[in-house]
Amino acid sequence: MKEVLEKYKNEISKKTLRGKGKLKFNYFIHIIDLNKEEVLLFNSLFLESKKISKKKLNDIKHNKLNKIDNELIQDLIGRGILVNQCFKFFDLTKTLESIFSAWAFNNLYLIPSSACNLRCKYCYVKNYNSGFNNNILLMTKKEAKSAIDLFFELSANGLKERTSDVKKITFFGGEPLVNISLLYFALKYIRSKYGQAHTIIIVTNGTLLNKKLINYLRDVNVKLVVSLDGPKEINKSYRDSKYYDKIIASLKYLSNISYNFSISCTMNPANSSKIIKILKWFKKEISPNGIDLNLPLPPLTKELKISDCIDLMWEGFLWGEKESLPVNPIFTKLLCLNNKTFYYDECGQGGGQIAFFPNKKVSVCHAMETNQIFTKRINEYNVRKIIDNKCFDEWNRCNCLNREDCLRCIAFGLCGGGCKFNNLVKKNNICINDEDYCRYQREITKRLLIYSYEKK
Repeated sequence: MKEVLEKYKNEISKKTLRGKGKLKFNYFIHIIDLNKEEVLLFNSLFLESKKISKKKLNDIKHNKLNKIDNELIQDLIGRGILVNQCFKFFDLTKTLESIFSAWAFNNLYLIPSSACNLRCKYCYVKNYNSGFNNNILLMTKKEAKSAIDLFFELSANGLKERTSDVKKITFFGGEPLVNISLLYFALKYIRSKYGQAHTIIIVTNGTLLNKKLINYLRDVNVKLVVSLDGPKEINKSYRDSKYYDKIIASLKYLSNISYNFSISCTMNPANSSKIIKILKWFKKEISPNGIDLNLPLPPLTKELKISDCIDLMWEGFLWGEKESLPVNPIFTKLLCLNNKTFYYDECGQGGGQIAFFPNKKVSVCHAMETNQIFTKRINEYNVRKIIDNKCFDEWNRCNCLNREDCLRCIAFGLCGGGCKFNNLVKKNNICINDEDYCRYQREITKRLLIYSYEKK
């Protein structure tokens, strides 16, 4: 997608340089105060930025370009910040929308089991997927094989501009290790048929890890993401901690053999005020390759608002920068900003993701197994039926390029479109954004821009 946006930026710049008449700011420009004398101009579509004086900003606003040196004007045009006044942004957004609304299927979620051996208070599967709670469902090898093959066939039919050569396959739950025989089968099948290049991730509570399994997963190049919210006394506030000591022992073994793993830590009322202390503890006791700080989702948002986490998430990110330890998701957003890569979706649900469940259902979102609006049975599907399915199209229509309130937002190119599951639970509509989440994204984007500028 970076290449697509770069192409359009260059075309806009060339047309502006060839054109005659007045110049104006790009539709996606935002102005951020840096100090009393300077501002940062930020293009939220192309993720380009430029520092200028407030005097020059005033000259541009009043079209007094003769007072500004030509080199600066050329630079602003080249960054897509200044454009010819005749340029129609509506045409551009419609063109990009046609690209970003097309399916690409780069992410696969496989749910091997509905069962979980823990009962964490904030688990959305436990609280919102009643079908999983009432029945222990295990995916069969035949179902897994069909799901994997269908995913790769779908991916091969995706729009070239949005399709990645390296796919991401995530085993999720329930607890995926409950169905261990299926896991062994699926991993062997993926690697033998589709190669070693694709990223495979297992998101686990860590209770069923052992040295034999860990060594096998390392041999087939699987990344582990282990859910943990801090030291035992903090962790047990919201997470079921009956196997805590066993989990810690497995994590230390992962660290000792230099395994590629990260910790998934969910912000909650018990750990949020101690987040730096917890991050330091993770590094000292476990030594992960990275830490994912998760914003609270329903039902946890009844106790801790997303916007209440702004300072906490930012402090965690800054600590990670000092310690050279990636603390996501802000670290990933910084990479996108520095590389000028449009951060299209937070989890792949904006046209690039599909999830298969053990009850033979297919969904866009791995959190929505029982929501009949968005799920169908796998045996009803082939490639054409999935691509043409209205349920999947509805998710695509909710992406940020289709929403006027998103187009003018400073976080447009770094937000990722938000969590549709969060929207559905809070607003009963996947296309109505949660303002609390939007407030968080706007503030984090502003801080990232200033941080990136100061770092340079």
